[in-house]
Amino acid sequence: MFKTNYRNYAVPGLRTNHFLHDLLNNELAVKEGWQKKSTPAANVKESAEKFQIELAAPGMQKTDFVIRVEEGVLIISSEKKKEEVTENEKFTRKEFSYHAFSRSFAIPENVDEDAIKAAYENGILSVELPKKTVETKENKRQIVIS
Repeated sequence: MFKTNYRNYAVPGLRTNHFLHDLLNNELAVKEGWQKKSTPAANVKESAEKFQIELAAPGMQKTDFVIRVEEGVLIISSEKKKEEVTENEKFTRKEFSYHAFSRSFAIPENVDEDAIKAAYENGILSVELPKKTVETKENKRQIVIS
């Protein structure tokens, strides 16, 4: 099972009184769509052969992502900067934007870390984590009574 680096604030007893959390989760932030705007939503699927993580990240390119594994944790991050300058003889307009996120997933022990693959298509980043083939040996043996 995957674990992300986010706390579950919907579960009673796990909610903290953190100022920034309360600010970002107030009614106005939810109404205006500010909440979690910079963090893409993730789906995790499991089949007999693999786990698959899908992140919704439209408008990006595959070169915008950095995917790495560190000490059993899969880290998916992105940083995108955009700057636009318009100069006229009467004014100069400069607009810039910055978008960054990072998601972390604890990798189960049965994943083959060396075979992880990723693809980006139609606004969806898909990361495939193949499971290791584990040989099951029979743990039975007969003990001879002396």
